[in-house]
Amino acid sequence: MKKINFYPYLIPESSEAKKKWGQIVVDKDNIFSFSEENHGLGVYACLAHYEKLSGIPSHFHRFFEITLLLSGRGTNFIGKREYAMSPGSLFFINHLEAHREIFATPVVDKLILGFLPQMTEPGLTIDSPSPLLDSFLVTEPFCLNADAAHKGYQVTGASQQRIIHSWFQFIHTFHQKLNRGKAFFLKNHLLALLSVILEETIIKSPPPARSSPALSSCINYLHTHFSVIQNIDDIIPLSMISRGHFYKIFKKNTGMHPSLYLNNLRVQKARELLTGTTLPVKSIAKETGFVSENYFHRVFKSIAGISPAHYRYQEVTEAKLVQ
Repeated sequence: MKKINFYPYLIPESSEAKKKWGQIVVDKDNIFSFSEENHGLGVYACLAHYEKLSGIPSHFHRFFEITLLLSGRGTNFIGKREYAMSPGSLFFINHLEAHREIFATPVVDKLILGFLPQMTEPGLTIDSPSPLLDSFLVTEPFCLNADAAHKGYQVTGASQQRIIHSWFQFIHTFHQKLNRGKAFFLKNHLLALLSVILEETIIKSPPPARSSPALSSCINYLHTHFSVIQNIDDIIPLSMISRGHFYKIFKKNTGMHPSLYLNNLRVQKARELLTGTTLPVKSIAKETGFVSENYFHRVFKSIAGISPAHYRYQEVTEAKLVQ
């Protein structure tokens, strides 16, 4: 292991961290997931070092990810937004959210943290109901502002040093060969790291403006749980208003019926998976919450104008022509 000068922690070389990644994370259809053997723990952290690399291609993962750039510059593309990257750039990336990076310097160093919510509390999952997740700080960057208002931050000075210190502490323990208590230590280090990150970013930032406070919980829930929602009426209690008033102000604020809004979210995610992964259409239908493949085809064509297979072929062909 390589010893980092300023911190009293042992941090693995980039090659060793990459080897560890290959042992606990699997890549299938361009979607990264924790392997079955490591799903119970569900966490990964490292200091990544890149040299003479143009960037990181578009991909997805089935866990939350936070990254902090220590050196170098470039551009981070998360969903449909792009963010400039410079030392101190910190990003929150949700599960199944397409993202890629372009590096503008020959050397880039960044801290990476990937974790499943059950790592913070047994019983939580990616698809846990919003009221349950709301009890934990981890809901803030991943669920509260699903419209990506809080995907990127710039941390400097004491805030940056405090976050780095806690991150290195976590990496140190993560890579230790401990016979007893490792899961306990990692959980506590993770909670401490998340608390520091959120305290130095979200809690210090003013809350984003909302067009209708009564709808904010419902819209956030739609964005983060579109794949598991069975009935729009099930989310109305989150707004704490009557059913009739809910439908009226929802359409006034979004311009569409809640069911259409939900289907648009599903089709938007399906488009990303069709072009960014090799998942079969049937699997994408299930992944995005459609009750059947036939229904998925009907809704997709009504919104996109073409079938899912045609859309995939068209987008992939155009991408090859551009290259």
